[in-house]
Amino acid sequence: MGAGPVVRPVLAVGQAPVADLVAGAAQQLGHSAVQALLGGSPDRVPERYAIASPQALLPLPGVRLVLVHGDTDMTVPVGQSQAYAELAGAELHILPAIG
Repeated sequence: MGAGPVVRPVLAVGQAPVADLVAGAAQQLGHSAVQALLGGSPDRVPERYAIASPQALLPLPGVRLVLVHGDTDMTVPVGQSQAYAELAGAELHILPAIG
């Protein structure tokens, strides 16, 4: 279905990603930016979180995942990247003294 050719990613890089949108909503990251983007809370529109959250889309066979995150990031906690990296088997590069 859709146009060709089919392109399959082999590498994805996340820079301080909100990799778990459910957790991001609970943490009210970006003054509730996740809820604004998806049009509600995970309880209200769970189907949107299921198809949009990177964590919900795991596993990604054949795709190398690399995350870069500053350890003093005040907008997206580094724990977002740490949790995703552990679940996904992603490479995680934590940059010291970077926000």
